Amino acid sequence: MKKILLLSIILTSVWALNAQQIIFENLPEVVQDELTAEDHELDNEILEDEFEMKSDQSYYQGDSRTLSTDTINYYRWHYETAEWFQTHRKIKTYNDDELLVSVLFQHWNPIVEDWVNGIYKDFTYDNDGNLISKTIQVWHNPAQVWLNFFYKQFTYSNAGFLTNVLLQKWHFDLETWVNNKNRELVYDEDDFLIADTSSFWKHFEDVWVNFLLNEFSYNDLGYLTARVTKKWFCFSNEWSNRHRALYNIDTNGLVNDIIIQHWKFQIEDWINSKKILITYNNAGDVTERFIQHWSWMLEDWADKFRRTFNYDNSGNLDEMLFEIWNHNLQQWQGKWLDQFTFDETNTLIERLTLRWCIFQDDWVNFRLMTLVIDYKNVLSGIDNSIYQNGIINIKFQNPYTGQGQIMVEGLTTGLNYQITMHTLTGRQVFKQAVYNCEPIMLDGSLKNGFYLLSVALEDNVLASEKIIITR
Repeated sequence: MKKILLLSIILTSVWALNAQQIIFENLPEVVQDELTAEDHELDNEILEDEFEMKSDQSYYQGDSRTLSTDTINYYRWHYETAEWFQTHRKIKTYNDDELLVSVLFQHWNPIVEDWVNGIYKDFTYDNDGNLISKTIQVWHNPAQVWLNFFYKQFTYSNAGFLTNVLLQKWHFDLETWVNNKNRELVYDEDDFLIADTSSFWKHFEDVWVNFLLNEFSYNDLGYLTARVTKKWFCFSNEWSNRHRALYNIDTNGLVNDIIIQHWKFQIEDWINSKKILITYNNAGDVTERFIQHWSWMLEDWADKFRRTFNYDNSGNLDEMLFEIWNHNLQQWQGKWLDQFTFDETNTLIERLTLRWCIFQDDWVNFRLMTLVIDYKNVLSGIDNSIYQNGIINIKFQNPYTGQGQIMVEGLTTGLNYQITMHTLTGRQVFKQAVYNCEPIMLDGSLKNGFYLLSVALEDNVLASEKIIITR
């Protein structure tokens, strides 16, 4: 009987520890990717420009409030139907201090033709505006409830520098948060970051175990010159070199090149791995990141990747081209091309990603990201979709092909509503009066593109939806 009881306890504990993984595996891929990114944020692994350039994330994820974004929509190109289809979206909410307080991550379900909840992120701040906690929940569709998943806690020094980040996971059996990962940052007397250590929690021993350590060095001007990454070996109970980055920085503080080296245990020395050459324009913007790898056959650097950046007259990133070196043809081959669109306020509103198709010998659509900016700054009075005791809902097929009807629910009979459509730059292209809930057909002369469809009453916008027209 005791053996059965012990086995039951063990199985219950194992289920509780693996419950998150079971739920994780049943989530849509886009939701899994978002959770994986949150999990790896504390891994302390710093990579230098492999396939995607990490420093451009603020352009397409809208993490910066300076983008004035509220909703970010993501699309993928369907090659058979030759049209965009929705994959997911992020709806962001800010407080009066313009601090991000929540993110609702939803994915598109083509079967029910509606958005389905995926992840909800909640942020809290201290009186100085420093992020102190981040709670991440996942939507359990069978039960139609939010479930706790991750909890991140941020600690700062008296000077306001981030010193600790703690990641906890939800224990479904104990119904509480349990330790998972930890990250400690150490600064010198001049407030320079000198060490960044990550560790993970060993559940059965209730102790933290070291994982990765990044050590930073600076020159007399305070510019970063080296970063050494070390991995903890439990058997020898010590840190061991893994790789390092050597930075060549000019007098203006711009990085001209970075040499990545790996530690060779057999010879106990650093060996070359990769070099990144960076060029700038007169405004200090990066115009090229040229990546080479060390060839042992040639005993020299060999071309690998390059990423070139073009800017418009306002200094906004216009195009970003990613190419790989074809050793057989001895020439550069295009791989990805990102095209950015900004409105008249220099706010990013679209990022189109094209990929090179060797069969068509041309660029073809691949991904699309659109940002719906805070239109309170462009149009008058866009408010929540609530009027009196009812809720205004705009329903239509999206993308709109011109064949279906647009329905507006929740209108009060006898009132004179206005249905308008604006481009993302605020130019009105359609207007129609609506007295009841009769269906609406859009003007057939409207060009393909992204628009904002709004319902207003006496110049007070009651509801607004993004619409894509593809004919």
